[in-house]
Amino acid sequence: MDPITATLVAAIASGATAGASEVGKSALVDAYNGVKALIKRKFGKTNLPVFIDDLENNPEDTDLQKVVQKKIESADVHKDPEILKEIEMLVEVVKQMPNVEEKLAKYNLTIKDSKIGAIGDHMNITGGIHIS
Repeated sequence: MDPITATLVAAIASGATAGASEVGKSALVDAYNGVKALIKRKFGKTNLPVFIDDLENNPEDTDLQKVVQKKIESADVHKDPEILKEIEMLVEVVKQMPNVEEKLAKYNLTIKDSKIGAIGDHMNITGGIHIS
């Protein structure tokens, strides 16, 4: 799974779409909603925001995760420095959530200055970073 999709899935699994009830969760919700709003603003003419909404409703659906990943790749979301900056902030918040460790345990995600680095199982780099 690519780092952007992995981060979105981890954020969803951590409760980013469930509403805020504590400071940490509020930070997660705010960071997640910021990424989602930016994707909607920049890629709203595509159907990517609709698929992200569907993923919120079915976060464990691996087929849907793959669809979101393909949509992210085909829209070149990973090349947008503004989105990468927002994703970087979301990664930092997600890493602090107690129930997210298992979602990110296989991946070492680094997003800095519009560059993405990842270490994990079954990864190849061809025209981008692909983790499966």
